[in-house]
Amino acid sequence: MIETPAASLQLIDGDQQFANDLERYMRQEWNLWDCGYDYNVVAVLGSQSTGKSTLLNALFNTHFEMMDKMSRKQTTKGIWMSRSKGENLLVMDVEGTDGRERGEDQDFERKSALFSLVTSSVLIMNLWENMVGLYNGANMGLLRIVLEVNLKLFQTTKKDKTLLLFVIRDHTGDTPLENLSQTLKADLGKIWDGIPKPDNMKSKKITDFFDFAFTALPHKMLAKADFEEGVQKLRSWFYNKNDANYVFKVPYNKCVPAV
Repeated sequence: MIETPAASLQLIDGDQQFANDLERYMRQEWNLWDCGYDYNVVAVLGSQSTGKSTLLNALFNTHFEMMDKMSRKQTTKGIWMSRSKGENLLVMDVEGTDGRERGEDQDFERKSALFSLVTSSVLIMNLWENMVGLYNGANMGLLRIVLEVNLKLFQTTKKDKTLLLFVIRDHTGDTPLENLSQTLKADLGKIWDGIPKPDNMKSKKITDFFDFAFTALPHKMLAKADFEEGVQKLRSWFYNKNDANYVFKVPYNKCVPAV
């Protein structure tokens, strides 16, 4: 059992260069070198400065660098990876979208989305409640990229489903989670319908490629106790195989060997 947060590795840096010491981390830092397919991967996607790293640290006992509240500048550059406490689970903290550092350059967004889809069983979509219903704020542009990349990937290789887990942050409770979920599903449906598809894919539905799950967390600072309680419940989705919402089901595992 890992009793302290595992070391983090910048797997892909801000210039899109792959780390050359992954083997050492898999062998020495994370002890996953000999586990074969017996592990899972989860990645978090979302806008810059929305608390993605904070969420991962709370859920998985990682220690990814978090945003400096005074400067509100980019902290996660590229893709960082760490191992979750007590589980054969690798966690990826992906550079946020909508950052001023990259501006309108979407090249890294497309590549990071592709990498996340190929390797991850679960993609956490992190967004604020007050952004649900908006296009940019709710990361609909990023989700369109995810859907487009997935469609192209599916044409060239056999691919299992991916779970998109939407974590709605700073939820006040005024709008029920079910209503927020329906809004997001409707927006996803519109995006899917608008994506050009080859003839052999035109009859496919978005649910042929993705499953969806939705949860909400209260404000971390203004409702600290409720936030921590919500994190505990959500953590069970990843750790407790008897939980009805357990996320690591067989159809989601990408079967990428650890070595």
